[in-house]
Parts: sequence; C-alpha cells; structure tokens
Amino acid sequence: MRIGIDFDNTIANYDEVFCKVAINNKLIKKDWSGNKQALRKKIIKDNNEEVWKKLQGLVYGKYMHLAKLSEGFINFLFKSKLLGAKVYIVSHKTIHGHYDRNKVPLRQVALKWIIKKKIPKFEKIYFEDSIDNKIRRINNLKLDYFIDDLELILKNRKFSKDTNKILFSRQVKKKLSKNIKQFNKWSNIRKCIFGPEGLKEIKTYAEFISKKKIFRVNKIKGQRNSQLYKIIYKDGLIGALKNYPAEDLDRRKRLKREYESLQLMKKNGFKDVSKVLYQNENLNIIIFQWISGIKPIKIDNHELNKSINFIKKIKKISRKTVGNFYFDAVESCKSLKDITSQINYKMDDLLKSKNNSGKFKHFLRFMLKPTYMNLHKEAKNSKMYKLFIKPINKNYEILSPSDFGFHNAIKKSKKIIFIDFEYFGKDDPVKLAADFLLHPGMKLKDDQKKKWLKAVLKVFKRDKYFEQRLKFLIPFYAIRWSLIVLNDFRKSDFNQENYNQENYKNFIINKKLSFNKRIKQINKSLYFCNLVRSQGYQKWLN
Repeated sequence: MRIGIDFDNTIANYDEVFCKVAINNKLIKKDWSGNKQALRKKIIKDNNEEVWKKLQGLVYGKYMHLAKLSEGFINFLFKSKLLGAKVYIVSHKTIHGHYDRNKVPLRQVALKWIIKKKIPKFEKIYFEDSIDNKIRRINNLKLDYFIDDLELILKNRKFSKDTNKILFSRQVKKKLSKNIKQFNKWSNIRKCIFGPEGLKEIKTYAEFISKKKIFRVNKIKGQRNSQLYKIIYKDGLIGALKNYPAEDLDRRKRLKREYESLQLMKKNGFKDVSKVLYQNENLNIIIFQWISGIKPIKIDNHELNKSINFIKKIKKISRKTVGNFYFDAVESCKSLKDITSQINYKMDDLLKSKNNSGKFKHFLRFMLKPTYMNLHKEAKNSKMYKLFIKPINKNYEILSPSDFGFHNAIKKSKKIIFIDFEYFGKDDPVKLAADFLLHPGMKLKDDQKKKWLKAVLKVFKRDKYFEQRLKFLIPFYAIRWSLIVLNDFRKSDFNQENYNQENYKNFIINKKLSFNKRIKQINKSLYFCNLVRSQGYQKWLN
C-alpha cells in the first residue's frame, strides 16, 4: 500500500491561524466568524487576490508555528504504518511565500513544525514548486491513494487514473466527481483505505504496544462505546484491550482520562480498580490486566458497602488532588444551569431528528417536555433556585468516576473491581449520588438506595448544602436520564459531514430500530417522567 498526502490544510490545520493573522492585519473585524474558504472569498472581494496571497505567505511562513495538527491524523499515520503502508507527503510549497519581503523559508519551517509535533517519519517528503510538478510527482510515485484538501488537484486531467482520490474537506461538497471520495475525518479515511478493524489489525496493534507475541484475540460483545478484546499472549499473560473512539470522532480524550485517573488511584493505594499493563496514546489503546469474574447482578449489603468505601477513598484523595487534575468530568454538572443546558440540548436534538416517528415526537412534546417545563417553573419559584443556579464552591468538588455503579464493576470472589473511568474528572458529588440512584443499569431496591444514600450523606457531611442540593436537583437528573435512554433516537448520533453519502444511507438503514426496542426505550424514558411527576424519588431521600 502506497499513500500520498498533501500537507497544508490536510495534515496542518490553519483554520484559526488565518483568522488570527487576518485580524492582526485589519482585514476582518474581531467578531468575524467563518472558515478558510469564506475568509478567502471575503478578502478577495474586499481587496484583491494579491492581498489573499500575502496572507497565505504569512500563515505558511512566519505564523506556521501556530498551526494545529489535524485531529486524528497521528492515529491514522501510526495505524497505516503498522499495517504495512508506505506514506509520503507531496505538497505544492514554494521556497518562499508570495510577496514575502522577509523571505521566510517555507519548506524549512514546515519540516521544523513536523519535528516539533513529533510526527512519525514518512517514507519521504516532497515539496514542489508548481501544481504540474506536484501531479507529476504523485504519478511517478505510483500511489494507491492520494489525499488532498483541494478538489482542483484531484480533478486535474493529468492525475493518474490508477490512484484512488480522497478529498479531505471540513465542508461537505454535494457536487463531486464520481471517482473522488470525500471525508472530513481521518478515522473515516483509514476505514475507507483499510476497511473495518478486525482481529488481525488489533493483534498487530497489541503486539506493537506490548512487544510480546500474541496467541489469540477475541472480541468481547455488547460494548456500546469503546471496543473491548480479550488478548491471550504466548507466555500465558491475559489482557483486556480497550480500543477507544478516535479523537476526531470523540474529543473527550477518553484514554487520557482513564489512564490518568487509574495512575492517580494506583498512587493512592486503590486495590479495587483495573491495572494498566500497556498503553499507547497515538493508537488510542490501553491493555489492562484481565479480570476473571462476573458482573454483579443481585446486589447485597456487601456490594453496597464496597461502593460506599470506594466513594470514601475518592473523597479523601480529592482533597489533595482535585485542583491539580486537568479534566472536568464528561458532561459535568456543577450547577443547575449546567443540567438545564444539557437537558435543553438533548431535547432539541431529539425534536430536530427527521428519522423519528410522529408518535415518538408526540411523546416528547406532550409528555417529556411538559414534565420538564413544569419542574423548571416550580423550581424557579423556590428559594433554592438562586443558590443552586450558580456553580458549587470549588472546595466541594470531587474527582468523580462519573459513570459509577455496579454496571461498571466485576465481582471476583468477594472482591468488587470497579472499571471504566473514561468519563472521570472534576464534578459535583451530587451528580455522582443522583446517577447512582437513578441509573437504569442497576437493579437496586428502594431500601438499598436509602441505605446507600444515608452512608453517602455522612461521607459529604462537610459539604454544607449537599443534602439540600441533592433533594433539589435529583428530579432534574431524572429528566436528564429520561433523555439519555433515548440516545439512539438522537440526530447528533450521526453527523452526516463525517461520512460520504453511501455510508450515511447505510447508517440510516441500521438506525431503524425494531418496534420492540423503540417501545422499550420509550418506556424507560416514561419511567423517569413519572418519577418526576409523582415525586417518587422522595422515598429514597426521607
């Protein structure tokens, strides 16, 4: 496999740099917003093409150091090289910028940027003086694929017909030549070139990370987000490999959160969490020590006490480390405003989706939304509203596992091992408590919830408003859960810009949920609505 890639606006992302330099040179106002293409049109219209070329010279030269690495590219490059591909850069880049009096050496600046970004070595890098020379180089290299952000390069009549053409564009173009495939995510380009990742690819990645030979790889079914595999090494070691969603598809940095949280807990003596064997951030993979056990289904006092002890330890380490931890928890809720913002976003997303039936939208408009609106109206009349609409005092924040509970635990003999810390970060402990009580994946009895909450109130007794905050906010968390269980119906579960039209059609077909599954999800959502309307959660709080 031989892959060629353009450099500017393909590997190096200048979106923010163009705007910044244009503002500095008073070509646009500070409040102007738009992408590079829109900026180009504006500057040429307001001035002329010469001014635009001068701006390009500054961006690709003097201000090159401000360029960002295109999201997902390192993952693409690492995996391509591990799968045996030879990767080349072929770029139209002159020695100096247009009308640049300072004569900044553009090619040297680009090479320095590549080194600074710690990008793995390419087979070779070619900078060409003209488009004709660039096309000639691409043809001489006899590439299987070439990736560029400019359609005019890929449509050039001299471009080899033997090379597959991929347009990397953040703006979806509806009218595109039939022989050009279009993507705006490197993870989807990888999938287009190499196909879906199978056991063979996972084995290759795992052997590279661990430097050990593998006997067998088995995929673990039932994983909704990250992909999980059982790895059996030839020396008898067994690992659980987690392949996280690509960064260009999910910006929540799940691997980094989980790895750093586990390192922190290990440092503080936690024995009831996963152990990391190997990790590679560029491949977005962690290999954990395999835990032989079962998921706890029937929860007894022993398990409840284990979860309470875990929260005690989390609370203890939070005192010293919460201020130094970089991440907020995923979808953290440090105020009522945070919760209502998330609710409004999820609600709007469901209502905007064109794929949902009239009956489903009827449920949203006449059951779920009115329940929420009434709750919010009543809350506004409460004295607590002004107090809890603001973020909590930072002294009361904790390092929260976020998605915490027995749905993310393994029972090994009498031990409970808690797993999955992808959403770990700073948060209000009330969210941790509310989610534990409400999570549909845990089958806790009412008396168990009361007992658990009573113990947790003691853990956070120094938090002046913890109990009042929980009682006031828990119905809002219930509404939030009524929307979370409907995630499969959401419009943003699929961003059409991430895929070409063919993949989009396949997605729509696959998203036609079975009638029974739709009813099941709506019934879960209805349960939370009724819990709010009847104030059924009060039985856990009193």
